Amino acid sequence: MMPCSLSACNPSTSNARSSSPYVPTPNGKKQHTSQNGSNSSFRRAFTAAVSDLREDEGEIDGVSDPLTEFKKQSTALTTAYATSDLRWVFKGTWSHALNGDGNGQNFPTTDIFTVGVSYAFY
Repeated sequence: MMPCSLSACNPSTSNARSSSPYVPTPNGKKQHTSQNGSNSSFRRAFTAAVSDLREDEGEIDGVSDPLTEFKKQSTALTTAYATSDLRWVFKGTWSHALNGDGNGQNFPTTDIFTVGVSYAFY
């Protein structure tokens, strides 16, 4: 392990400009700043997804059982908001199953709403 000088270990004493989006505040906590220098209280993220679930018909004692075959396709949209120190993250997802063209045969097509909250201990 390499020893570090005081300025390398403590970015607030360094004269070099840090590329970190976090800046120290008077109370010692780090606060996120955007690329243009303005303070931001939340970070946002969006994710879109598509899923395709298929199962061929099974066999029971060598006899095909068409009731075991299913197909389900769905889309989902997730959004997450995090506090600037990334301790709190609030998440929400909406998943929509597509109907038609054999979808939902032997398998339910439903909409699913999921919400979550995360807290980081550090």
